[in-house]
Amino acid sequence: MSRIRIVPTLVITFTALIVLFGGWIMYRNYGLVRPLERELSSMAPVQHVNVVVNNQTKEIQVTLKKVPDLMTAYQSVKERVTSTLGNNVKIVIRDHRSKELIDLYQNYQPLIFEGIAKGNYTSMIDTLKRRAANDGITNARITMDKNNIYIQLEKGSDYLYEIVPYHEPKQIQINDGQGGDQQ
Repeated sequence: MSRIRIVPTLVITFTALIVLFGGWIMYRNYGLVRPLERELSSMAPVQHVNVVVNNQTKEIQVTLKKVPDLMTAYQSVKERVTSTLGNNVKIVIRDHRSKELIDLYQNYQPLIFEGIAKGNYTSMIDTLKRRAANDGITNARITMDKNNIYIQLEKGSDYLYEIVPYHEPKQIQINDGQGGDQQ
């Protein structure tokens, strides 16, 4: 019967694991991440890209220049990202916002969420544009697709981009008079 030597077997096993793990890291960084960064950076609306890929999370931070249509810019970025890294990626859009734009956006949030909750999108858009014009915003643009509301506020050289997801109203489940949480 042959005897298996423990030390050489362990050394070979650990060496193989290190080579495989190192190969995966090289592939992830140079085969996926760097080409995606270069591809996104070459897009017209993109100013800067930072790709963060950890074990479970994938996050793409994209700083956009001033764009005429946030929805189009976001969808083109999202299309390139999902074709490379799949659907489980968080895309974070960065902009050049000022404190004034942040404060104004916070004042508009109740209007936005009320419009989403009631489904009064055209009224919400008209009211928001009117209030933005009264507040001195040079450009207020609100667009929608089936998943998100895209809000652009511009004043001078500053611009704020927000992507607000909206969902269909959920059905309310009634507990038949049983009270609060049931176990």
